[in-house]
Order: sequence, then C-alpha cells, then structure tokens
Amino acid sequence: MVKKVFLILGGIFFSLGLALSIAAIATHIGTTAVRARGMRDAVPVSAMVVDVRVIEGDSRVRVYVEYEVDGETIISSFRRRDSFIFERQLVDIYVSAHNPRNIVSGDSFVWVTVLVLSIIGGVFTILGAGFLIARSRMVKRHRWLLDFGIPVWANVLGADENWNIVVNGQPAMVLLASYGNMQFVSGAVSNNDLAFVGEHVKVFYDPDNFSRYTFDLKNESARMPFEDPKPLEQHQ
Repeated sequence: MVKKVFLILGGIFFSLGLALSIAAIATHIGTTAVRARGMRDAVPVSAMVVDVRVIEGDSRVRVYVEYEVDGETIISSFRRRDSFIFERQLVDIYVSAHNPRNIVSGDSFVWVTVLVLSIIGGVFTILGAGFLIARSRMVKRHRWLLDFGIPVWANVLGADENWNIVVNGQPAMVLLASYGNMQFVSGAVSNNDLAFVGEHVKVFYDPDNFSRYTFDLKNESARMPFEDPKPLEQHQ
C-alpha cells in the first residue's frame, strides 16, 4: 500500500512539476519573441503605476502608468496577464521612440511569472522524483528479501494505526508480528491484508541484519489462519 501511495504521489507531483516548468519555459520564450519584434525602435522608461483595473471577461488586467519623456508627463496604459502589479509600484516599460505615448512592451514583470512557475515546478518535480526514487528502493529491497531472505511464519500480535498515511479521513493500519525474540512491523496494509491476533503471516528477514525484513502478503500462502504454522524451508 505504501509503495502504491508513493507511486501515485510521485506521478502527480512529477507531472505537475514538469508541466509548470514547461509553462515557465514557454512563457519566457513567447515573451522574448514578442518583445524582440517590437523593441527595434523602443526606448526604456521608468514609470509609476497609478491604477490597475480588472478587465471583465478577460484573464488580464489593464495597468495605467505615469512617466516622463523629454519633460512631458504622460499617462498611458497596457494590458498584462499576471497580477503582480500594484499602485505606486515603479516599473520599467518600453515606449516607441517616435511616439512616446505608445507603450511597446509593459511586460517588464513577466519574469515574476516565469520565476514563480519555475520555483513551483522545480519543487514539485523534486518532490515527485523523491517519491518515485523512494518507491523504487522499497521495491528493490522487497524483491531482494523475497529472493535471499529467510522466510518464517510470524505470529500476529495485533494491528496499529498509522496516522502518517490517511485515506478518506482514516489512518492506515500496520501489522505487528513476532517470531521468537524478533518483532516485525509491516508497512501500511489494506483491509484485505489485515490479519487478526493468532494468525500467522509470512515474513522474510535478512540473515545478516534482522532489522531488514519484509512481509509477504500477496501470495496465496501468505497467511495460515486456520492451522498451526509449518516450518518454512530456508533458502540456500
């Protein structure tokens, strides 16, 4: 169950992170291309935002700015898709050298959008990769123990709640079992794998490190609830 949760979370986070990173790259490339076409006769000007108005039915806002060119104070406007602009904010814009009232590019803050998308995308991608790597290690360790570990029938002592994994508001359950002086705690198990006190479950442990073990709950012979456990043949 834990491996499935890690796989789902890893896939979701990694996919979202990749999508956001691609969006950041596309935004940067698109903005750079648009700006390059209109910047041939543009000059940079420092302006102050005097008003920001939401355009009804549009995802953009209209930004009104005040700036000075050749001693003349000009108020003009441009439209933007992001909302990281507020009144009295200083912004760098580009105006036409032939007509200063014409704002060629007011996207000086598009880098904020690119930066935010890149950061969130990077974090999500790293989280997703972490979950997927952790799951891969769990799977490899489980397979190694199934192939080379020593199998024993462990006596089920009971079950406990694991609030680190919550499904539909309910904690996942873990099995507590023992064999001789060794005690084992399973990963989160589903209701179908939940055993009761007195039953026996198959556990494989590392002969060189008793703290490394895995429960085998997927095979038909994984549990023997109605008879005393028979000795298991150890791997050669």
